[in-house]
Amino acid sequence: QLADGRKFVVLASEAAVSDYIVARMEELMTEAIDAKGAVSISIGSGTTVKPLVKLAESTAIDFRHVHLFFGNERTEGDSAFKCADGAREFIEKAGIPQAQVHRFRAGSPLVSAAAYEEDLKSLPEEVAGGSQVSIDIVLLGTGADGHTASLYPGSTQLVDSPINRLYVEAKGKGGVTITMNNINKAKHVLISAAKPEQSSMVAACLCIPPASFSLPAGQVSCELGANVEWLLTKASATQLLPMLALANTGDGMAEKLAVTGLEASPADSFGQYLLPYAGGVVAALMLASVAFAYLVLR
Repeated sequence: QLADGRKFVVLASEAAVSDYIVARMEELMTEAIDAKGAVSISIGSGTTVKPLVKLAESTAIDFRHVHLFFGNERTEGDSAFKCADGAREFIEKAGIPQAQVHRFRAGSPLVSAAAYEEDLKSLPEEVAGGSQVSIDIVLLGTGADGHTASLYPGSTQLVDSPINRLYVEAKGKGGVTITMNNINKAKHVLISAAKPEQSSMVAACLCIPPASFSLPAGQVSCELGANVEWLLTKASATQLLPMLALANTGDGMAEKLAVTGLEASPADSFGQYLLPYAGGVVAALMLASVAFAYLVLR
């Protein structure tokens, strides 16, 4: 666990990450149903959805009490509803009631986002917190560029999204995305980053405090109450673990690193994520120099 509360688990392979998603989702979903009679889950598309087909085989989950939401979706164009289509096998195999599969409306992303938000708020409190929305489980994937859902570095939907919005238009995508505010208000967030090419991004996201970083995946935080778990592989953690070992030698992290047998990757690939802060560092040093000179020479 990191100092800011975020957790990560390092698994042997991408297949092991898929198995972990199934086991963890089953555990969290049954806990929620037992506690309040319903569970709300938000999913995306791609590799994080594939394990859900196996999850549908679970005999521990009563899928009659599951409410399914989508973290991002295309609502217009040739790719409209690709996320819902990608989850069809899971939905049908699990037997989730169609009335509890909450799909976006076709057409304008602006209109669809607003309608989806109101639909979510209008559901009974035991489903997702009522007007004070808090989805039980948000399952996210990531890209090597640090995006998650349809929140991309520097995108309008990330930078200019009103703090009270739950869903907004995904500019340039012809669709809608969940907001960072909605993600961070969830009870549990599982965020997968299992591929080798994501190692620099993983190190950047988990070695820099969420509130001060520009990568969307790195902004997923515990500040609003979410329990955040990053799901990694040895390949995607090759840069993270050596950096944490250097920063936490007194906390047993070095011993954990030795057990994994991982080695640090070249620092220059990680450095690309620090470049946006170079100007600020230089400016701070210049101001400090001016202040020092003033105090000495006056």
